[in-house]
Amino acid sequence: MEINHLREYIAFSTTMSFARTAKELFLSAPTLRSHIKLIESELGVPLLAKRDDRIEFTPTGAQFLSHAHKIVDAADTAFDECRAFARDSTSLLIRTYNYPPFEDLIATTRGGFLREHPEKHVGIRFVSSVQPSLDLVAEGKVDVSMVVRLVENDELGTDEGMSAPLPEGYEQVFYGCERGVCWITESNPLFDKDVISARDLEGFTLLLPHTPEMINAGVAMRAKFAAAGVSINASNAPFESYEEYFFSDMTRGFGIALYRDTTKHHYHPGMRVFELDDLAIPCNLYVMCDEENLDACGRLFWQRFKAAIEDHARTTR
Repeated sequence: MEINHLREYIAFSTTMSFARTAKELFLSAPTLRSHIKLIESELGVPLLAKRDDRIEFTPTGAQFLSHAHKIVDAADTAFDECRAFARDSTSLLIRTYNYPPFEDLIATTRGGFLREHPEKHVGIRFVSSVQPSLDLVAEGKVDVSMVVRLVENDELGTDEGMSAPLPEGYEQVFYGCERGVCWITESNPLFDKDVISARDLEGFTLLLPHTPEMINAGVAMRAKFAAAGVSINASNAPFESYEEYFFSDMTRGFGIALYRDTTKHHYHPGMRVFELDDLAIPCNLYVMCDEENLDACGRLFWQRFKAAIEDHARTTR
């Protein structure tokens, strides 16, 4: 039963004339008749009766008119409230790399934002994807994305900036830094070795997703190992998900991840996560957003969140 048909039924009750009501509603009289017949068909009872060339409501029709008013009033109230809610609410998809400190900052910022703006509503969902950060934001698959870049030198805490300029309208905020770790599967001959060094990985293949970010990471990692006198290979494969990446079973392959990444591979008995005892893998973390893709409430939250990110970067240097 359509709300507009109920509105037409209420309008008809004020004239009891198909012709006059149809003219007021900019409909044809046959169309109006058909809409009321649809209501009658759904109810299974007649609502109108013709007596002495006059159209009258049946007793059921008169009772239904009262309900029609209530239904339309309730719908109007719901529409008004939802429109008002929409103006003061937003839903954000954020790619976090399963990195708890960043997720904690999101939660803390959201709590402070809602205390400052009790009339606002901010829904947040975390997204995991191997797709490039810029593409995710540009295609609207996420609203905010963490970006990880391997630092070419070994000094943590330095904002080196990104290697390529961003499109107009995009913002990128330096979040801070984190150590990188390596991981291997139980098929790797080093799986049970007590301490693993860079030299132990001589001739091994670094396995990475096939994205511009990870291709650059592979180049930087090969240079780091070469500086330590170790030669490794890099292979970028088109993985569909991080799970597929983490559980790629390469006998002489290894991967990299963030130290405080909490994806399940860190706890899986068939995976080993470790730091090299003689080679640092520092990473810079950034946060990317295209503010133009956000609604008004989303933009207000982004400004608050951006300030929190910048404050975090200052206090953790």
